This record gives sequence, structure tokens and C-alpha cells, in this order.
Amino acid sequence: SAPVGRLHGAAADPAGGELFMDGIAGAQLDDIKQALISGDDLLLILGPEGSGKTTLLNQLGANSGQRIQCFSVRGSDRFSTTNLFAGMLEAFKKEPPQDLKLMLDELIPCLQSMADHNTLGTVVLDDAENIPESELTKLLSGMLYLNSSDETLLRVTLAAPTEFEERIPEL
Repeated sequence: SAPVGRLHGAAADPAGGELFMDGIAGAQLDDIKQALISGDDLLLILGPEGSGKTTLLNQLGANSGQRIQCFSVRGSDRFSTTNLFAGMLEAFKKEPPQDLKLMLDELIPCLQSMADHNTLGTVVLDDAENIPESELTKLLSGMLYLNSSDETLLRVTLAAPTEFEERIPEL
């Protein structure tokens, strides 16, 4: 079983939709980065609607620095783990195979190369509560498969309402 970190969102998104950093949001962003770097394979960012989870994820993508490479996606009932991993391979300029296991096998050296350069790959998934259970299981199984070697190659950060946490033990 993967280690799971939990943070609760409280950043603000002004009416104009522009992102900004106040002291609380900055501290939370630092906490997220530290949790990802220090070893939580799965990080849950939980909170009620409007609490700032999306803003926090956007800030993570914009301010992740050299240590973290974010692959950001939004959850929906059409979410596909296969498409996510295929897109990641395409980002590495690789032609993705059709089979999910083969995709993961091709992702390993790409993520390993990032790790060799002290950069951590992380899937950042907003609205995780909207993902079908089967896809969430595939995503977390894929993460565990990629991380089954000597080091962690991929982390997953999920943002969702607080009650989403209850779904994780079942998976």
C-alpha cells in the first residue's frame, strides 16, 4: 500500500480569476511540495467546494520549480487513465503503445531520466471525485506499478471534497 498524505485547501481565488499568493496559500503550497518530495506517493488535497483546492493545484503547476514536473488533468466521467499515460509519453516525444502495461513500461525510463536529474513527476488531478471508480483504480495501480522499482518515479495528487477520502481504502 502506498503512503498517503492529506492537506486541506484554504487558498482564495479572487473574482477576476487571477491567482495570487497570500501567506496561507504560500505555506500550503510549500507543504504540498515538501510532501511530494519527501515521499508521499499519493497526496490528497481535500476540502469543500470553493475552499481553494483548484487554485492551490494551479499554483503548484505554476510554481513547482525544478524539483517537480506536474502532469495536470481534470477529473470527469470521461477521464481515461490510458489517455493520461499516453499523453505523458507524448510529452516525452514517445509514440504510446495501445496496451496500458506497455505504456507504463515505456514511461519508466522517461520518469527515471527525470529522477536522475532530481525532478519528480507528479500527476495533479483536480475534481478527482468525478472519475469513475474503475479509472481511479487503474490510475493508482499504474502509480504502484511505476513505483515498484527501487525508487518512486511518479506521485499522484488528487483534489476532491473531504468525503472523497472514504473511497481510497476501497481501492
